[in-house]
Amino acid sequence: MALASSPAQRVIWQDIINFVERHPSNGSHCMKIRKLSLIAIAFLLLPSWVRASLDVELQGLEGEAQQNVATYLAAIAPEERDGSYRFKARVERDVRQALQAVGYYQPKITLNEPEGDTLVVSVNPDPPVNVAQVDVVFSGEAAMDDDFHSLKAKGPQPGHRLNHSDYESLKSQIQSLAVKKGYFDGRFTQARLEVAPDRQQAFIRLHFASGKRYHFGAIDYQGSQIQHKRLDTLRDFSPGDLYQVTDLGEFNQALANTGWFASALVQADMEDAEDNEVPIKVTLTPEARNKFETGVGYSTDIGPRLKLNWRKPWYNSRGHSLSTSLAVSQPEQTLTSTYKVPLDDVSREYYQVQLGLKNTDQRDTTSLKRRPLSPDTGFMIPAGSAVYRCAGCTKTIAKGKMKISSAWCCRASTLPERACVVV
Repeated sequence: MALASSPAQRVIWQDIINFVERHPSNGSHCMKIRKLSLIAIAFLLLPSWVRASLDVELQGLEGEAQQNVATYLAAIAPEERDGSYRFKARVERDVRQALQAVGYYQPKITLNEPEGDTLVVSVNPDPPVNVAQVDVVFSGEAAMDDDFHSLKAKGPQPGHRLNHSDYESLKSQIQSLAVKKGYFDGRFTQARLEVAPDRQQAFIRLHFASGKRYHFGAIDYQGSQIQHKRLDTLRDFSPGDLYQVTDLGEFNQALANTGWFASALVQADMEDAEDNEVPIKVTLTPEARNKFETGVGYSTDIGPRLKLNWRKPWYNSRGHSLSTSLAVSQPEQTLTSTYKVPLDDVSREYYQVQLGLKNTDQRDTTSLKRRPLSPDTGFMIPAGSAVYRCAGCTKTIAKGKMKISSAWCCRASTLPERACVVV
């Protein structure tokens, strides 16, 4: 078998060889003893480096126990898998720790001599440690909060096999829920996992003192070019409401969806929190006032094509916006423009005016079509119609005038798509 070793072991072996070569045997009994001693040391070193990186085969385990042990052993670096006594001790220690994590505290572990490049580890896990008591207590305002008691109900229960990750998960979830719901002064007065291996019993003790729950304080907008009263319509909470981190996340997303800002960050200002109220800081960076996009293409049937988009994400402090698109090719040229006016509920109510022009070259004739203003539903008025009436408010529009959106007539968002009908 080819010799393999770590760099340090190769150096030791080479030093031994060099020493023997520099001191050939001259019949001296003392020198012979020294040579024999060095050779003996070399042979003692052999088990730690004559083998290449060893694989580990587990026997006697299954399910979660087998998976957890395999995960621990996979962390051993290849250069350490040399068959040495240190390596074997590491394997036994890792197997024992991995089994304890899933409730097996008294396993019987046998490491067999390597067969080829494989170290066989036989394990008898023995009876597991079961949870004998779950002592989870909430004090403060959290004692009346159903969400905390739901966590307790979903956590480890008496009679279940002990799993350290279940204990750590419950502890982490309690801390996380406290932060999400504004129990910023909460802390554990007890947090212990007690194990009695000889009795195969475990005791979980988690005592959490939440203190008082915080409320939303004043909202401070920084860097906004849009009127604050318009931004206020995007949030579902008000100063004085109970703190809930999900409300901040939804507000942050609503601000980003407006298109008015290049960045938006909503966060609780814990440094200025007092009297169980936490101010909310809203940091905004305005989007560029003008944005342009261009595109160039070519196809054999149409030829070269050019497209230009111009957007004004915010036209003024009231949040109006304008977008215009121009598409030009040899047979067809189109120009469309849309002006959007948010109403009181910025995210759900708005006016939208659209105007479009289209010129088509049909080789023998050229036509210019004007697309009239359309409602926000996108319904277009047929050319040559007489009079239109809004189905929601019966407002009529004389022939020749541009169509007005149904929302402009009666602001009834529940009207069907073809709300304006011919009369």
